[in-house]
Amino acid sequence: MAPGVPTAPPTAVRDHLPAEARVHAIGGSEQADVWRADFDGGPRWIKVHRHPPHAAREAEALTVAAAVAGYTPRLVATIEPATLVLSHVAGEPWSSTAALPASAWSQLARWLVAWHAQPVAVGDPVDPGTAYATRFTRARQAVGDALGTRLAASVDACVDPTVFVGRRRGWCHRDLSLDNLRWSVDHGLGVIDFGQARADVWPTDLAKLWADPRVDATSRRALVDALPQGLSAVDEACLRQAVLLHGLVTLGWGVRHRVAARVDEGRRVLADATATRGPPPRGA
Repeated sequence: MAPGVPTAPPTAVRDHLPAEARVHAIGGSEQADVWRADFDGGPRWIKVHRHPPHAAREAEALTVAAAVAGYTPRLVATIEPATLVLSHVAGEPWSSTAALPASAWSQLARWLVAWHAQPVAVGDPVDPGTAYATRFTRARQAVGDALGTRLAASVDACVDPTVFVGRRRGWCHRDLSLDNLRWSVDHGLGVIDFGQARADVWPTDLAKLWADPRVDATSRRALVDALPQGLSAVDEACLRQAVLLHGLVTLGWGVRHRVAARVDEGRRVLADATATRGPPPRGA
């Protein structure tokens, strides 16, 4: 758990759990603290956000996701000011599943298309190009000298937020990694952790998967082939920029928290993404 995390969730959570539920801490982050409640008919997940607006945004995202064919957490209760009680999504994380069926990637592609097509209640008045320029500036400042001279020059030469100018925003998960995907025989695809979900340009949802060396060329191709329109040249350009931003953010997080593994991961993502002026490498 993160420093200062309470040893128990808010007492009001008990009103939404059976008396015999056993509650134990799972972990804490800069965004939220998480507990798991186990009982017959459970489990349930309890997520206490540090900032109430973030809890409201995740609750909205979960409501939208419930309208999309797929297996996602159900919002059991919202407890003011910032606590969510969520249903469990069964299945193994894709990061620990030895062999996913070929249909897993096509299911994910169909889910992404349906998810991104959901209407956004309140649009962002700032053009995506301007928004991404701001994100890149902040992320670049956060890494300081950790890039090194050569990699810094490569990154600076490749960053181009103008590819996002005028692009449509739809719902994006924005943390779609192998750890946040589930697979089960009974339910097929499961998607969890909508804490970062918001309106964004859709290729952003592929960035963490494309940056993960465990996602091989065959898997990427299976996902792209299942997209109705495939990946256009503009989509690929946006994806490459999203991978670059992910690398910078990962490196910055590692520098800020002094976690060498995350620093190394961020540098690897950036080195791979800047190795070619084309789209992010597909592992081919």
